[in-house]
Amino acid sequence: MARLILITGPPGIGKTSVAQTLAANLPGVAARLCGDTFILAVTPFKINDDRRLFLRENLASFARHAIDHGYDHVILECVIPSDDFIADLIEDIGPGRGRFAVFSLLASKQAYETRLSDKLRHHDASAVDFG
Repeated sequence: MARLILITGPPGIGKTSVAQTLAANLPGVAARLCGDTFILAVTPFKINDDRRLFLRENLASFARHAIDHGYDHVILECVIPSDDFIADLIEDIGPGRGRFAVFSLLASKQAYETRLSDKLRHHDASAVDFG
């Protein structure tokens, strides 16, 4: 039975880094999808019900496809962490199609600000005011 792993958390918290590390170190074969790409590609920073549905449908479709093709682990990443979103995603994937675990990444405000500032410097972006 496939292991489905959903990693949530705010932008820049390290979801992709954690997912990459998991995919490289879990036994068997892992499929990984960053759902934030769907949201940012459509309309950056404007999340509404249509975009949540679009994201959920794409994550579920990817997970079903990976399970059907024999992947041992399916790692999904996304910013949207609501309980309703997660419950609907599990339902969309299909009951009994795998064991599901959810990890929400959190950090102190100082650690999060430092991580984002380092990321901005790395990408030559302008400074951000964390207010």
